[in-house]
Amino acid sequence: MTVGEEPFLDVYIFSEPRASEMDWAMEQSIATMPKWRVQGGDVRVHDAVVKALSEADTSIETVQYYGRLGTEVLHVVLPEADEADDQPRPWTRNWDAYGLMYGVRADGGLVADGGLMSDLTIGDLHRSAGRFGNGANTRLIVIAPMGLGDGSYFLDVGTFLLDHGVDIGTVAIGAWAIGRRHWRKQATLRKVRAAVRVLEYGGLSQPWSIRQFIDSEEAWQVADLAKLLRIRNESARQLLLALGYERRRDGAWVPSTSRPARKRRRKWEDSERWTP
Repeated sequence: MTVGEEPFLDVYIFSEPRASEMDWAMEQSIATMPKWRVQGGDVRVHDAVVKALSEADTSIETVQYYGRLGTEVLHVVLPEADEADDQPRPWTRNWDAYGLMYGVRADGGLVADGGLMSDLTIGDLHRSAGRFGNGANTRLIVIAPMGLGDGSYFLDVGTFLLDHGVDIGTVAIGAWAIGRRHWRKQATLRKVRAAVRVLEYGGLSQPWSIRQFIDSEEAWQVADLAKLLRIRNESARQLLLALGYERRRDGAWVPSTSRPARKRRRKWEDSERWTP
């Protein structure tokens, strides 16, 4: 996309199921896919996808899938690069069972979306181009998630964060560590949950999605992360610590291989997999 050009999104429909499709070169993969270009920074990505699906040939298996189940189950791929590439590579590395996409709102806040049911816009994608593992963010591929599922467990994010030393403005960590049972009273938990709604507003409603987003960058400045997540700088610092990051001399926070950092990271990941 050139400077000054109106934001657009090219929506492709995965039209020929092939086992090797996801490992092909980008240009080779999309060559035969039906495409719709939708322009306008204020257009919701979901609406752009629905437009493409509504105008596509109904014989396409992906179109039939959403015709039966509805677009509330949309799964998409946001390719990481936008330039021509004739070499096979995993261009769908942003695709997994969760399919999170990242955008940046006009006010600088993050919006992450796995089902395209939020207000994520083409402009939000445009503002996040080149960040969080993304490329130019001008191409999106709609697929039917055959055989893929969401294996996550829905945990109480507020108490999860506090258990890992992250206070996003709820209670003192020291008090939580000493009197965890006391803080589990319903009145207190209501305050905790109210405080984490800001993360949910950004689309990070579960521990795995928070971790996945943090890992999308090789290095973080605390102030940048705090602005994106709309939390305090100290809360952002605690979050990075909990996920095994440590501060370099230049002030950037990066994944660490130190024993304490790996221990904190392992504790977080083990807690994600806890089942009630």
